[in-house]
Amino acid sequence: MTGMLETTGGSTAIVIAAIVGRFLMGVLALAIAYRAYTGYRSARSRPLLYLAAGLVFLAVVPTIVSFVLPTATDVSALDRTVVTTASELLGLLVILYAIYGTN
Repeated sequence: MTGMLETTGGSTAIVIAAIVGRFLMGVLALAIAYRAYTGYRSARSRPLLYLAAGLVFLAVVPTIVSFVLPTATDVSALDRTVVTTASELLGLLVILYAIYGTN
């Protein structure tokens, strides 16, 4: 049947809402990271650069990994979870460094 959408893990509406929500989260995180980066460029404030990098690792990389890895490779769900969790942890650590570790 051409034109039919088959989903796994819930109703089609729920799956589409989850995908759209995840995509919007990535776009918003990129927008905030870009704003922090432009602030770094104009003020030369290194904490803003670390904040931008932390946001990318916290929200953008896990979103890309969640969609690209299962589509392009045969990576297991466990491996995907390890990569996304490591990226989120790195992002949080970089943001903490931006707040507490720089002058």
